[in-house]
Amino acid sequence: MHAPDGLRPPLPMHRQHHLVVGGESMVGAVLVQRLTRSGIDVRGTTRRHDAVTESNPFLDLSAVPDNWRPPEPVDVAILCAGVTRLKACKEQPEESRQINVEGIVKVAEILRKQGAFIIYLSTNQVFDGTQPLITPSSSTSPVTEYGRQKAEAEQSLRKAGTVDAIVRLTKVMGPVNTLIEGWKKDLLSGNTITPFSDMTLAPVPLSSVLSLLTIIAQERRSGIFHVSGESDITYTEAARMGAEVLGVSPKLVQPVLSSQTDPDSEPSPTNTSLNIDLLKATFGITPPEVRWTIETAFLNPQLLAGA
Repeated sequence: MHAPDGLRPPLPMHRQHHLVVGGESMVGAVLVQRLTRSGIDVRGTTRRHDAVTESNPFLDLSAVPDNWRPPEPVDVAILCAGVTRLKACKEQPEESRQINVEGIVKVAEILRKQGAFIIYLSTNQVFDGTQPLITPSSSTSPVTEYGRQKAEAEQSLRKAGTVDAIVRLTKVMGPVNTLIEGWKKDLLSGNTITPFSDMTLAPVPLSSVLSLLTIIAQERRSGIFHVSGESDITYTEAARMGAEVLGVSPKLVQPVLSSQTDPDSEPSPTNTSLNIDLLKATFGITPPEVRWTIETAFLNPQLLAGA
């Protein structure tokens, strides 16, 4: 990684050209919008041929050609793309690894040769979840296929010197959250829901992630940074918070074990929370309390993306 002191000189504003790899992902799509509003020339890649435009260049991480190049030289690249569903990675390990490891590493190498400052989005899944609030300097210990792929990508990028900042995220909640939307619809209709009592999350709003990525890109900060809720809660606890804020009976929340629902599911970590002391000390960013994030996801999810 570059810059042992954690800071590289910012580029003059007129030279700032950003590339968001995965411009249609939840984080990537809103990040492109925010950077554009701030006056930065930004492009977000797409793997859909019908979505290709001048500002949305085509890039398929499952088959990155040797001669691939971005439309113009890139000053800052944020790597958001990947297969993130645990089940998909487990059921299709070779195909997902081609995207999450091989494709990402190859694109990073190409962009580094252009001199780009590179930010890579990773996950709490690079840890086994036996301990809460794990620090950025802790050794990775993945137990899921997705976690192994992300940990391998981290290691490969760092070894090759093709990454400047790694941002590990816990559960990110934005304006669209299919699980919460489904729960809300059922609860308001008087139907029971069956959240997992043996799976945890330490949710953060999308706005906290966007704020950090924007600052890292502007100030060219290098290092490994964590974005996480302050503590873990079970999915059952999250569902009960939702029932409470919606004013419906808590009896509609009927917990189940994930192992009973899907015996072939990936291991459920006891903890997903990450230590964010460095995030607070370096950037002054403190994600909202977990309860606020959950309640907002039920009542006004648009707020989770911030301004």
